[in-house]
Amino acid sequence: MSTELVGVRTGMYAAYAAAVLFIALFAAFSMPTLAPIAPYLGITIHWLLFPVVAAVPATSWGRAAGYGWLVIDNVAGMLAINGVDFAMTVRLGGHLSAAVWVLAASLLAEGWHRALGIFVAAVVFGAVSLIPANAFEWSRWLLPAGLPLFVIWLGNAGYRLRGR
Repeated sequence: MSTELVGVRTGMYAAYAAAVLFIALFAAFSMPTLAPIAPYLGITIHWLLFPVVAAVPATSWGRAAGYGWLVIDNVAGMLAINGVDFAMTVRLGGHLSAAVWVLAASLLAEGWHRALGIFVAAVVFGAVSLIPANAFEWSRWLLPAGLPLFVIWLGNAGYRLRGR
């Protein structure tokens, strides 16, 4: 009998739901009337990702980094809800842990999922966190351009869980 509270199937469905809600989050950021719900959507997404981190094959240290990212991003969401100015800085710090989790999970994958995950870890989470948005003319576009790639990686991670 398994001692797991959340199974692989739950992780699969949670990955799909989080990917869909990420798309809703992008819409909320682009529409001023929906912007107030963005932090709540973000917190909901990160709650959904806990079973995904549990289910996606990764090293133990990679999984620990994934959980750390989710905790930090939930804190950043609460800071944003309460109007704290440095919420995005906290979020970007947490994204370094996201980079570790995505990299650890991707190195155990194969094919294009592995390549995409390495790119997402290095650029979408790593470079976006480490390169200030105002450092270069192009650096402010890294996050909006890269997040859809993470959504694709996340949806495919859910798809890959279906056979486990």
